[in-house]
Amino acid sequence: MLEKMQLIGCKIAKTPPRDVDENQCFICDSDKLEYPTDIVRQIFADSAQKKWRQVLDSLYTRYGWVYEHSVNVALILAMIGAELHLDAASLYRLTLGGLLHDVGKLMIPMTIIQKDTTLNDSEMALVKKHSELGVSLVAGCNLHDDCMAVIMQHHERLDGSGYPSGLKSTAIHPFAKIAMIADVLDAITSYRPYRPAKSIDEAVTLIKNEQDKFCQEYVSVLETLHQENFT
Repeated sequence: MLEKMQLIGCKIAKTPPRDVDENQCFICDSDKLEYPTDIVRQIFADSAQKKWRQVLDSLYTRYGWVYEHSVNVALILAMIGAELHLDAASLYRLTLGGLLHDVGKLMIPMTIIQKDTTLNDSEMALVKKHSELGVSLVAGCNLHDDCMAVIMQHHERLDGSGYPSGLKSTAIHPFAKIAMIADVLDAITSYRPYRPAKSIDEAVTLIKNEQDKFCQEYVSVLETLHQENFT
């Protein structure tokens, strides 16, 4: 199921944000694929009237692989949120937060974002500012607090080992707890300039084994969605 969702995300990401049609057809052989895809299409349809659309357009133009990752994360979040029976408004905000979660990378030099070798300490420290930079970039876009929490906190971890604030457990927004899982899953299984992609099996196992970092309630939902490939 997750592999199919990423394929749909790849197709969506090949189209500039302004050209994604809310009636555009993508091959979805399950309601669990169709519903999340519908949510993402609706967000794109709504974006023409939103201040943050320019930011999304810039991400598409500047960093295609980051944009594709963002679309994938949004779709995975919509899948997980639907399984958790979030109401429509909450599901929309969670998905939108995922679509915008990495926009702060627009404010980091391309030489760092596109570097194909391991980042040095100073470069990594700058990359770790992308959550805060993202929040500042969309600060005037009238986004809901739920969306802003996803942008700011998607690299936090339950044990306090994350960034930018080293938040722990209950201090982390519930939507960010879901987003950190979707972000890691797609990051591990997708292209990066500095390493090859790994399988979804490897990614799910890694996340599942990090019980001190990731909310296992949401990890279980992710695992169920993945296993549905084989049913």
